[in-house]
Amino acid sequence: MIVKKDVHEYKVLLEKSFKVLWPNNVSILIASKIWTSLRKEGQLIDERDLEIGSLCIANHIPLWTKNVKHFLRLKKYGLKLVDIAIEQ
Repeated sequence: MIVKKDVHEYKVLLEKSFKVLWPNNVSILIASKIWTSLRKEGQLIDERDLEIGSLCIANHIPLWTKNVKHFLRLKKYGLKLVDIAIEQ
């Protein structure tokens, strides 16, 4: 574990290590199309899971999660899913 005496240095290190993704027009459009499709199929998932999955699809990044149950429904829309329970 990295311990920094200077809180500011630690904050800068974290900011360089992680990227925060915010909803944008592309991810919202993807989410709305997926929601419409899942609703027609009677397979709706929690809106938070839909937002997370749509952000990953829009940004072309895999989603690492232990909660694959609902996210599996998003694979056909382009979600790349990594089950970290299997990876460990």
